[in-house]
Amino acid sequence: HYIDGASAAAIRASLNISENYHSELWHGSKPAAYQKYIVMHDTEGGGNGNNIVDGWLSDGSFVASHFIVNRDGSIVQVVPLDQIAHHAGYGDTGHNALYGISEDGRDDMRGTQSIGSWASDYGMNDWSIGIEMVHMTGQDYPEAQLHAVDGLIAYIDASFGFQSTIIDHKAWRS
Repeated sequence: HYIDGASAAAIRASLNISENYHSELWHGSKPAAYQKYIVMHDTEGGGNGNNIVDGWLSDGSFVASHFIVNRDGSIVQVVPLDQIAHHAGYGDTGHNALYGISEDGRDDMRGTQSIGSWASDYGMNDWSIGIEMVHMTGQDYPEAQLHAVDGLIAYIDASFGFQSTIIDHKAWRS
């Protein structure tokens, strides 16, 4: 990922981003000082960003990522960068310390449920942006989707003014 000196607005304008905001999927304020990570996810299902959002809204769990990148390279933004999204959930016990983060009360934790003592840490949502890629096991990632993800990461980094550390969701919770 990179910051090439271009402004966040210029990078965003070069991307095919549509907004599908639903405030019930926002979980608290996320000032720039609290950005450290970009967490990558796969949907493990087909469809497109907008019907994925519909599924998130209908299941009542209040789970969402900030962005969904479709296989054609189009992007749906679900949660603004200055809001917390519930995309990472509980992490392996000890991972808050490992990643240098904490659950500090900014996250309303609405809809969360403990999943066991092995995964008791809950802080990554507060400190990260979530990117969901429409993908199913066994599929390749189309060039258009990978190009869009590169541009999206550049946009996120330019928006915050520094390079975020990128992790896969499986690094947070085994």
